[in-house]
Amino acid sequence: MLLLTAFLVAFTPGERLDYDVRYGPLCLGRLSLSTLAPDTVRGESCYHFRAVLQARLSFLFSARYDIDAWCRVSDMVTLRSAKKTRESRYRAEWTADYDYGAGRVVYSDGDTLALAGPAHDVLTLWYLVRRPGFGPGDTLPVYCHSDRRDYHVALVGVRETEVGVPAGRFRCLEVVPTPGSPLGAVFLARGDASVPAVIRTSVGGVQVSAELVGTAQEEEE
Repeated sequence: MLLLTAFLVAFTPGERLDYDVRYGPLCLGRLSLSTLAPDTVRGESCYHFRAVLQARLSFLFSARYDIDAWCRVSDMVTLRSAKKTRESRYRAEWTADYDYGAGRVVYSDGDTLALAGPAHDVLTLWYLVRRPGFGPGDTLPVYCHSDRRDYHVALVGVRETEVGVPAGRFRCLEVVPTPGSPLGAVFLARGDASVPAVIRTSVGGVQVSAELVGTAQEEEE
């Protein structure tokens, strides 16, 4: 078992990763993962990550989901997360502040839930596995609190394999979580940045896949 303790990745502000998303055989939409300018939460230096999923299934359904995560630079533990949902007939928005001194997470819409310890949200996990030193046969146990639910997850480096996506062909490390995790399998392109080339999960028994289309470097917010 490998328990990673060195947090050496300096995620570059302005990095944007774009993905085509499919729901089974259907084109669902576009996912973008962005690294925003560094920020502070309650005086602690943080990475700020954002995921934007724009989805549409013909004329029946359209939606946009914006998810933000602020995690400590020192250990990538989540200090704040936020989600904005915009669907055809539904709107919702909340922010969650993780208060480890009090052992709780407080949601802006009124919920207060206990935390079992330092936690990661799902978006932060997609960046956590990009750290150097994680390879085939390694296991990283993590505690995840995301969207009002707790998960105790083991992330396992299964094997190296080649995958083809719209952005090209990549030699990847396949990282698979334990069953019941909200995080799907991630195929990390081997290299300094360990960019996720493919992200796969299952929704209602149907495979949902996000495949890398391209990368970009934007100006910092």
